[in-house]
This record gives sequence, C-alpha cells and structure tokens, in this order.
Amino acid sequence: MHELKHKLVSKMNPKSMLYRAFANVVTGTPLIVILNDARKLIPMVLDSLKLLSKDVLDKDIMYSLLLVLSGILTDKNGKTVYVNIIIFNFKGVYHISNPFFVSVKVIFSYKLERAGQEAVIENAHIIINCLIGFATYPHTMLVRETTIQCLVAMSQLPHARIYPMRIQVLQAVSKALDDPKRAVRQEAVRCRQAWSEI
Repeated sequence: MHELKHKLVSKMNPKSMLYRAFANVVTGTPLIVILNDARKLIPMVLDSLKLLSKDVLDKDIMYSLLLVLSGILTDKNGKTVYVNIIIFNFKGVYHISNPFFVSVKVIFSYKLERAGQEAVIENAHIIINCLIGFATYPHTMLVRETTIQCLVAMSQLPHARIYPMRIQVLQAVSKALDDPKRAVRQEAVRCRQAWSEI
C-alpha cells in the first residue's frame, strides 16, 4: 500500500501538474487570443507537449495541444489589423450630451501584423524538432496524424528557415509511411511530397 502511494505521489510532480493546467487553459482559449500572444505561447506549448508525451494518460491533453499548435500554424487570417488606441478626457461624466465627450482623440494606431506567423517563423527549428518526435507517437493515431499535418503546414514557411531541417523531417515521415492506420499513411505521403519539393 505504501509503495503504491509513493508511486502516485512521485508521478504527480508540480511541473507536470502545471503543464497539464496550462494545457487545459490554452485548449479552451479562442485562437485569436492565442495568435496575439503566439510569441510567448509557442515555447510553452512545445514544452508542455514534450512533458505530456511521456505519460500515456496525457494523450488526450496532448492531442488538444497539438490542435492549438495546428491552429497557429495553419492560420490563414494573418491579415494586418489596426488597433486604435483612444484616450478620453475624464474631467466629466461620460455621456453623449457631455461636452467632454468631444475631447476624445485617437492618439495613435498600433499595427498587429501576422503575430502568429511571425512567431512560427522565429521558432521554426524548435517546432520542427518537437514535431519530428511525435510522428511515431505510439499511444494514439490522432497525435501522429495531427503532427504530420503540422509538418505539412511547416513546409510552407520561408525556404531559408526550414531547408536545414528537410532531411530530418523526411526521415521521420518515412517511418510513418508504415503506420498501421491508413489516415496516418496518407498524411505521411502528403508530408513527404511537400518536403521533397523544398
């Protein structure tokens, strides 16, 4: 009894519990919010994936995190957005008939340009190295399939950022070509073709 209790306590280290909590919060967050803070979140998502991949019980959380990463990688709405910062003159009560309402001025416009894609390009090597390890994840087909889809999305990044990783990706994907699940094999073929053309 004491030995079982000791094993359970040792499995629940604070770091893994924090990563599980982080994963649950991030997976419930709208993608637009994640894209705005992608530069900070991508390294944390990758660290969480690495830690969660060690325990078979975390396969569902891991899959959810991969979906978040996939959303960042495949974001097609990376349009330029202008956010107007408005400052009010708070001398009076805010009301339409209040003369101080007229003193509202646009101070400056802040340009948010493809925050998610810029973060992906900056972290391309780290993301690819992490994904390569999950191409043959043994515990669930969904993780393998989503990982390979993410690698296909990474093949669309600028040539100079991803070309050094080409051979490693092709080697990892070649192992997935023999996967027992047909969906994974199909994604592996797509991935191999995308990365062979680089």
